[in-house]
Amino acid sequence: MKNIILIVCLFVCSQIVNAQVNVKFNPIGEKLKDIGMYKKSPSFIPPAKILPKFNLDSILYEDTKRMDLGLPFRYGYEFNVQYSPFNSGKWDVKDSMAIWKLKVNSTNAFSLSFHFNRFYLPEKTNLIIYNEEESFLYGPLTSNQNNEKNKFTTGPVQGESVILELVVPVKLKDKVQIEIGRVIHGYVNILPTSSTSSASLNCHNNVACYQAWDEESDAVAKLIMGTGLCSGSLQNNTENDYRAFLLTAFHCVDTDNDGDYDGNDYDVDDYVFHFQYKSSLCAGSYASYVEYNSASYRAGWSDSDFALLELDDSPIGNGDITWLGWDNRANTPTSGTCIHHPQGDIMKISFDNNALTTNNQILYWSGGSPSPVSTHWVVGFDNGTTENGSSGSPLFDQNSRVVGQLHGGDTGCPPVTKYFGRFDVSWDGGGTNATQLAHWLDLNDTGNPTTNLLRSPSLTVPDVICYSGTTVSM
Repeated sequence: MKNIILIVCLFVCSQIVNAQVNVKFNPIGEKLKDIGMYKKSPSFIPPAKILPKFNLDSILYEDTKRMDLGLPFRYGYEFNVQYSPFNSGKWDVKDSMAIWKLKVNSTNAFSLSFHFNRFYLPEKTNLIIYNEEESFLYGPLTSNQNNEKNKFTTGPVQGESVILELVVPVKLKDKVQIEIGRVIHGYVNILPTSSTSSASLNCHNNVACYQAWDEESDAVAKLIMGTGLCSGSLQNNTENDYRAFLLTAFHCVDTDNDGDYDGNDYDVDDYVFHFQYKSSLCAGSYASYVEYNSASYRAGWSDSDFALLELDDSPIGNGDITWLGWDNRANTPTSGTCIHHPQGDIMKISFDNNALTTNNQILYWSGGSPSPVSTHWVVGFDNGTTENGSSGSPLFDQNSRVVGQLHGGDTGCPPVTKYFGRFDVSWDGGGTNATQLAHWLDLNDTGNPTTNLLRSPSLTVPDVICYSGTTVSM
């Protein structure tokens, strides 16, 4: 079979999308040829920083307890570190460029992710991150990734041994400000490679098998919250202005399970969002994705288990991305459909072919606050299911509009019962801007009860080729 290099999110056509991160990989693990395009240094490799071993059996046992408590699905183990170009790695100079390399190794990791407590790159500076096999390339990160928060979190980079390589003009070397504060060892494989062995159930449906839902699936994202995973979706607003509001579950952001989003929870500044993480073929397992980094918290309410985030960089300009329409009325949907990422797997779709009902009893969860009567839709899936990692995924009515987001439910394959926080209840929520959807999704009080799906316009610039997907040459 011909080797295909999946080229992910190569969009350079507008500064509106310049913070989108480029990721390239070969799904069968063979070396990428274009890593050499970015490597401007002699082929020196510094001694590796070896992360300590940890008791994986103990962590997996903790994960079973986390699932009982309704906490987000966990895929990785986090190490606190303090690596910077001025205390770790090795420098070299070639011509007018200074080169810094750092190698990090964690035995048996499927992937490594990096959180930069400080992040600032001057102009004409590139930072690339790649695995030792050179089959996975993250970046280059440039001054385009600088932000007001002065920090940055990467998505997972495949492999147990990863190299960071910084190339900066010598005269700008002292302006570089980067410090790695955390490294995440991925002990579950959540990357779309040939070695992917998802733990999700075999009764899931690849969304690629249902072309009628192509547009809706283009708005769905996998959320990487430090070591945890959830799902979410971009929501349109009554202004149709492409603000990047993303709906997910409140229990996904309330990572300490105390009923509030506060300083004790994992900061949404450090979230990573993977869109388009779906197979291109109905029976396929390979997938590409589009990555965005960082968000701001806008609103949330535990009663209906909703949280509304806003991506720091809007995907506007990426024609592969959509914003979902919604219905804030209390009309009972005559059917229900959910698009989600179970256990971090490629995008799946599930169906309830019957009319939904409302919870007529208080929902007592194994962890977290109970949900009052009439705050959730009761969904009985006839085809497909959801799992940990699906939390926060959108529920669509018969008109393909969002009417809720997944909270939880029974485990297993269909027939199975799930509970989704009601969009119409979340609309007014707790009555404040910080506890409702209305203020954000209808900022000018139009009173419109519905919106429709909106696709981002594609941007073109003369002499620039914009492409994504499975293209291997130009």
